[in-house]
Amino acid sequence: MRISLETKVRILYLMKNEGISSYMASKRCGILSATGNEIYKRRNEVKKLIFECSKMIDGGLPYLMWPELMSMKKNERETEADLRKRIKYLEAKVAYYEELSKLKGIQKKCNYSFGYRKMSDWLRTHENVSIGRNSILRLMRENRLLSCVRRRRFTEEQYEARRLIRQNIPENLLERDFSVSESGRKYVCDITYLQGIGITKYLATVEDLYNGEIVAWKIGFHPDRQLCMDCIEMLARTRDVSGAVIHSDEGSSYLSLDYRFLLHEKGMIQSCSARGQCWDNAPMESFNGVLKTECLYNRFGKTAVKNHRIPINLVEEAVSSFIEFYNTERPKERLGGLSPSQFRMRGGRTV
Repeated sequence: MRISLETKVRILYLMKNEGISSYMASKRCGILSATGNEIYKRRNEVKKLIFECSKMIDGGLPYLMWPELMSMKKNERETEADLRKRIKYLEAKVAYYEELSKLKGIQKKCNYSFGYRKMSDWLRTHENVSIGRNSILRLMRENRLLSCVRRRRFTEEQYEARRLIRQNIPENLLERDFSVSESGRKYVCDITYLQGIGITKYLATVEDLYNGEIVAWKIGFHPDRQLCMDCIEMLARTRDVSGAVIHSDEGSSYLSLDYRFLLHEKGMIQSCSARGQCWDNAPMESFNGVLKTECLYNRFGKTAVKNHRIPINLVEEAVSSFIEFYNTERPKERLGGLSPSQFRMRGGRTV
């Protein structure tokens, strides 16, 4: 007796959905003589089963299963237990692609901003689907569906180190007391920007509170810890800095471990302003204002400087020459009309 393909597919559906034997399924379909081995003899019939089982899934699911399907031999004969295993495997495959289809749709809807934790919460609350977080993470990782924003930049150890830095910020040792009777005992430092045509550079400076002299400075492309460390190295080459206090704001460059280790190595004591209190570093802020006004605005025009119309090389040359002028020639009222270097060479005696 020849059994049509449609009848065989119906028998397979009964076996899969109701868990009955091939004999009972054949009996329901009106075919008493059919056996399980006859039903699953040819692979084209299994193809039909896969296609029917996966109609509800978009994206051409049957074609994704062809590699497993084509591994079957034409004359392969399976027992009923083997076929049940195959059906269970196909069900798992269908469930996999159903979950994947949901994940793709959600990520497309939210512009790929969901991580696996948010994805798990969304599926549970909006789709009424409960999938373990680890399974979602595996699916998203295998199919490149992980979030594209706010990715971690550092390892857990680095994040822990940054937390410790924030928890151990140096105290404000100056307490706005900028008076000092001896050179090289108190320093203040800061970073300001220098804007030119198409580029911005950064000026790091160190000032001696004794006479307001700029004792170390450097221009760099980034306001990072290396720029600050270079200033400290420059200062240490010309002066004895052991036991000196150096004050700055709470910028990340000044709180970095490398910078703090360097200060410890040189024997310097670090002090930091309170957050949002620029008055705690008033002398350094004052110098930055003088630099911008007398060096740049008066020379090139405030509008031209603000709108980045000056070549950066001219800005650097102007800054370099002004710092030299500021230290050696520009008179300061609090120093009795002397320049910082003249006041230092006179031993603190005014005119």
